[in-house]
Amino acid sequence: MRLDKIGFLLLVIFVSISFQSLAAADVFRATRRTTTNYSKLLPQLQVVGQKIFYLWQEQDAESKWQIWTAVMNTDGTDWHAVKRTSGAFDKQTPQFQVVGSKIYFGWSEDDGDNCQIWTAVMNTDGTGWTSTKRTSTAYDKDYPQLQVVGSTIYFVWSELNVPNSQIWTAEMSISGTGWSATRRTSTTSFKFIPQLHVDLDKIYYVWSEDDGSHSQIWTAVMNTNGTGWAATQRTFSSYDKRVPQLQVYDSKIYYVWQENDGTYKQLCLARMNTDCTGWENLGMSESAHDKSSPQMQVVDNKIFLVWSEDEVSYSQIYTATIDFSVAKSRANVRKRTSSHFHKAFPQLQLSDRRIYYVWSEDDGSNYQIWTAVSSPFTPGATNLLLLND
Repeated sequence: MRLDKIGFLLLVIFVSISFQSLAAADVFRATRRTTTNYSKLLPQLQVVGQKIFYLWQEQDAESKWQIWTAVMNTDGTDWHAVKRTSGAFDKQTPQFQVVGSKIYFGWSEDDGDNCQIWTAVMNTDGTGWTSTKRTSTAYDKDYPQLQVVGSTIYFVWSELNVPNSQIWTAEMSISGTGWSATRRTSTTSFKFIPQLHVDLDKIYYVWSEDDGSHSQIWTAVMNTNGTGWAATQRTFSSYDKRVPQLQVYDSKIYYVWQENDGTYKQLCLARMNTDCTGWENLGMSESAHDKSSPQMQVVDNKIFLVWSEDEVSYSQIYTATIDFSVAKSRANVRKRTSSHFHKAFPQLQLSDRRIYYVWSEDDGSNYQIWTAVSSPFTPGATNLLLLND
């Protein structure tokens, strides 16, 4: 599968974070974790205690995409990876969340006719893997996202309903019972890669939607009981906006996406109140390179960002920190890699005064899994202008 066909799927895992004083030293330690002759894409990570759990899709000997998981200690020791699926159908865009002693999964899987939603659960010690096909209708379902809150797992995905794609949501119990799916949109436009964040009794959504000329940012909110769905178009400019992400922090919802400025793909930030008022554009990056697959995490009045950025021949990993409690704040930007290989789909999570990363990196033949750890505060260049500067 080509990278441009997959798109850029990202997910922030919202977990309890121990984040204390900011470290002054800037450290970034990167390690290659895989070496096999198969490409690995769309890695995810979640830090829980002294363990880091990983998930990705990997081609097998028959060029089919399968689900792989891995775990290692936060000090970088005891890496252990396991193939979780097999068979003659592609499994794609996997997502997961660790809760207690269980790990919950969701992905899109071809059944020979259409891509369907599958879920799985296993124990955190790697035992007890059990997978279940959840849908069977005659439409492709893509890019499922999930979040576990209490005893419920909430899902969102885009589903092709010829000739357009629509937003669907679903809920089920963590026991695997009570699956219930609902179509939420019906407009005559394509909707791409929705994301969700559950906060208290509300579920917040964001996606990219074609307006006939350009893809725009749309948001929605509904109650956790499935009532009160309300969707709103948030952008209207003549540039394509893709792969939006969101996070609820305090009384605000923060968004990041990649947007073409007419020449390059830039990063854009926005926020609004949790009552869905006060939409505010926070700014756009300005450097002369394409930026892709942004992900953010908001902690202690700071936005932490990671993305891949093209530099003529190769894409590199960049990070940034923005203190949005300071008016007209500038981003502290750091270029993190420099090797002559493409890097894609970076993810990050803050935990215990460190930032942990994972990405896919081409080794000249296949994409491999790389991980890194850094200190959370990285002063540096200010070529990314944000927060209404």
